[in-house]
Amino acid sequence: MKTRIVEILSALIILFAIFSCTDDVTKADDLDKTPRVEFSQCTACYECIDDFQCPQDAFIIDEASGKVYIDQNRCISCYDCLNDFECQYDAITRLPDLMAPASPQNITVISDSIGMIEISFFAPGDDSLTGIAYLYELKINDLAGNIFATDFTPTLPQYSGALEFWQIGDLPENDTLSVNITAFDEVGHSSSPAITQVTVKGEYFDLVSPEPITDLTTISTEYTIILQWTAPADPDPRANVSSYAIKSFTEEITDANWDNAQDIVYDLAPQAPGSLEELLLEFTEPSGLLYFAIRSLDAAGNISQLSNNASAEATTDITAPADITDLIAGTPGNTTIPLSWTATGDNGYDGTATAYEIRYAENEITATTWTDAQEYIQNITPHPAGTTENITISGLIPETEYFFAIKAYDEVNNISNISNSASAITEATADTEAPAPVTDLITQVNDPEITINWTATGDDGNIGTASEYSLYYAQQELTEADLETADQIYDLPFPAAAGTEESVTIDFLEAGITWYFALTATDEAANTSQISNNATAIIPLDTTPPAAITDLSTEVIDEVVTLSWTATGDDGNSGTAFSYDLRSHTEPITEQNWLAATSIPTSPPAAAGTPESLNITDLEANITYYFAIKAEDDNDNISGISNVCDAMIIMEIDVTPPAAITNLSVNDGQSSYNNRITINWTAPGDDGNTGTCDSYEIRYRTSPITLNNWDSSSSFNSPPDPGSAGSNESCVVTGLSSGTVYYFAVRAVDEAGNMGEISNSPGGKIVYQIVSSVCNDCSNCIYDCDQNAISDAGPYKVINPDLCEACGDCLPCPRGAIRLWVIGY
Repeated sequence: MKTRIVEILSALIILFAIFSCTDDVTKADDLDKTPRVEFSQCTACYECIDDFQCPQDAFIIDEASGKVYIDQNRCISCYDCLNDFECQYDAITRLPDLMAPASPQNITVISDSIGMIEISFFAPGDDSLTGIAYLYELKINDLAGNIFATDFTPTLPQYSGALEFWQIGDLPENDTLSVNITAFDEVGHSSSPAITQVTVKGEYFDLVSPEPITDLTTISTEYTIILQWTAPADPDPRANVSSYAIKSFTEEITDANWDNAQDIVYDLAPQAPGSLEELLLEFTEPSGLLYFAIRSLDAAGNISQLSNNASAEATTDITAPADITDLIAGTPGNTTIPLSWTATGDNGYDGTATAYEIRYAENEITATTWTDAQEYIQNITPHPAGTTENITISGLIPETEYFFAIKAYDEVNNISNISNSASAITEATADTEAPAPVTDLITQVNDPEITINWTATGDDGNIGTASEYSLYYAQQELTEADLETADQIYDLPFPAAAGTEESVTIDFLEAGITWYFALTATDEAANTSQISNNATAIIPLDTTPPAAITDLSTEVIDEVVTLSWTATGDDGNSGTAFSYDLRSHTEPITEQNWLAATSIPTSPPAAAGTPESLNITDLEANITYYFAIKAEDDNDNISGISNVCDAMIIMEIDVTPPAAITNLSVNDGQSSYNNRITINWTAPGDDGNTGTCDSYEIRYRTSPITLNNWDSSSSFNSPPDPGSAGSNESCVVTGLSSGTVYYFAVRAVDEAGNMGEISNSPGGKIVYQIVSSVCNDCSNCIYDCDQNAISDAGPYKVINPDLCEACGDCLPCPRGAIRLWVIGY
């Protein structure tokens, strides 16, 4: 029995020596032969060894299982220690620890900020995925295998399966690094390393040129060249093509002559890669053969290699006017024959031809005999395609049959084919009889138009068909003597047969003036009739304003005021007014305060009698607004003021503040940071404890916060957005200093600016917490030491007694014995 006791005592002495004040796992070579703490079952039981003050027979060894048990009846203090650290009763064993931690699980490393990486993984255990590992080792290498040193110290492992999250800064920008994390247990077993790579984000410098264009093609048309190509990509996925440099030259473009080529100015923004790009180039004259090439540029100014060359020529207008097919010869005179036809265009039936060539002969004209026919010299200006053209051929021989044909020219002398041939026989005797004068010229006024009507006379008196009309106007009565200087109205109809009703409408004369009109008719022999009777017309001045609106009304739905009324007219209640002048005021509107009222934009008026409405959405609540409207015509005639109506958007004024927060608390416990404290509370409402308030004001200071010192307390400028009443709220207050007690208070504010009462004011302090059982009972240092009193010394944490008098002669502490902790007050 005595021998057995000696063995147990020896084992305990060895165990005490190993674990008393060190976490250096290299000193645990004989742990497979001596009693030890199973770390996977007890995260802190090894620290209890210092406090074991038990009799030798308190330890019972089970030879069969190799487990060491504590007799709780013989060692009360050890029993309490186990309870304090939540250890199993068989956490002390002399079986060897043969199982290493598992590799850190699901490691992910990202770099979203310049020079910084974020590492996350799931914690392994002490024995594979069971328990808590003892410590982590982090290695960061570049791709050449060189180790990159940082001032980051890995945090102590959490329970198996917990999410570990590290942030490391001051890393080389744009470098690809290898991140290697290994877990160790308390006896030095190491896991397989978890390894991954990350490229550290840095300031972006684009040094890669866009891809060259390889499919440039051209399409040549009249006076235009169309360039087409496929939009290229930029090999750097962070960049895009931002512009093109496009050039033309009279010879093939190369790198050597690129600078000498002509720049093409354009406003084409590059499309997405793979899109069809198209650029239309227009010319005013033939271009000759041109070569084209393109380089693409990105936003950093990187320029691509030269594209393939594509060539083209902008040709002149090659489309001739369409053939004239409806040439008609009219009633001939003694030496004249009138011709008419429908104008064709510049290009076929589009546009306007430039000139006509008219030829005549005494035999039918064909394409073969065209040049043998006599050209009739004229300077007629072609009208747009589809217009009826008229000309009287004069200087002909009486009693002779003539054949006529026409060709049309465009501006570059493209010529149509020969028209159909038309013929007529001149009269035997000279035509000396003029058309009869028009005697029934009358006018009809329909503001702003004047329609002039008459009955057609003939070629000879009232027989046949005249060749053309001349219509004159003036501000006094017209006589034969006035015709040479009077103004004329052009684009008159081609005369119809005698007795036909003729008319023309004009709309360009000024109102309020008496206008005089007279007309003459001319036959194909240039015989002109006497002047017609004078007809007068006056466009009356518009002095009639729109009628006043009498049914203006309002309707309020939610926060929208709808105005309704019936449209009046241009003149009274007839026609359509030109505009509205709608106004609002906070007093009843009269003519006296009309200009002081606020103008409200409206749409143009509808026809008289049409219902009108307008929605107004920007009015303030609980104010009576008055509305009135006037209508105006296009001659600045303004209606009288309408009836005045009013409206008010009624909204209940919010005077109820959010309820006071009464359960503000400091998140007491272990911390990973030495400059932040988390506070928690339950959200009040917008009105008391109902709804959702608009914002929070969070303040802190080194003494409890009251109404008297609220304004002088420091504000935390990043409060969370409020949740609905009853929600759990939290905020991490940053910018704090460790070792200082801070007190916090929160007030809720609603959207009307009502502020709740000041909350309760709890305090918190960020400290270095020391596990006293493994650090010479230095627990009194927790509240009394400067934060700089604790420093690293190899594998130890060291307390400087000069900076922490209460610590006395504290020996170096294991790494796991000191941690950051927030203590609530």
